[in-house]
Amino acid sequence: MWPALVAAGAAIAVFFAIGALRGGRSEGATASGNGGYEAAAPVPAAEYDEQAPHVFSHLWIFPVQGKQQVTPTLPPDHPVVPAARFAKPVAEYIAYSRTQLRSLTAPLRSLSDALAAGDRGAAERAWEAAWAGYLHLGAVYLEGPASDLNDAIDGTPGGLPGGTSNPGFTGFHRIEFGLWTGAPTRSLLPTVAALQRNITALVAVLPKASISPPDYATR
Repeated sequence: MWPALVAAGAAIAVFFAIGALRGGRSEGATASGNGGYEAAAPVPAAEYDEQAPHVFSHLWIFPVQGKQQVTPTLPPDHPVVPAARFAKPVAEYIAYSRTQLRSLTAPLRSLSDALAAGDRGAAERAWEAAWAGYLHLGAVYLEGPASDLNDAIDGTPGGLPGGTSNPGFTGFHRIEFGLWTGAPTRSLLPTVAALQRNITALVAVLPKASISPPDYATR
């Protein structure tokens, strides 16, 4: 559960950091006409443009001139945690993730029923419940088959030729795109069925997933 909590905390931290950076000022100063100095104009480090549906949102990050990133170092007396100490929490995390994936069965069934009935409002609510449940995993950094399945489940059209029209654009965000752009509800049923199959496959491969101690600690 820790990786999901840490990932959520990091997302919140990024949100506030971006807000602070967009409203802040650089530390430099420029000469004014009367011989004095005035603060330099604000220099945004990042800009976020939120759109609906979510797949249209963008985050731009800009280099900050004159700044040097400093990597913090641990004090020399900080104890090193043996890799073996991570075996138990990693196993617990994988078990938690499989349980969380299985809990998506009900909201996905509700999503299918709403789509079949043509109830767009109910389908949107069911989609939101299912996607929120998936976000508790925090497993997007996994490598191999788990990573490939995550791309199919929660991937966006970014980088795909043709964008949203690419057949490789599947999963939660393909359904979201269709729901919030007026696609016929029943046309999304095959995508929901494929999503359910991919989630079932992810449940099966997670026990074989390799999560290194640095990955676990970071996430």
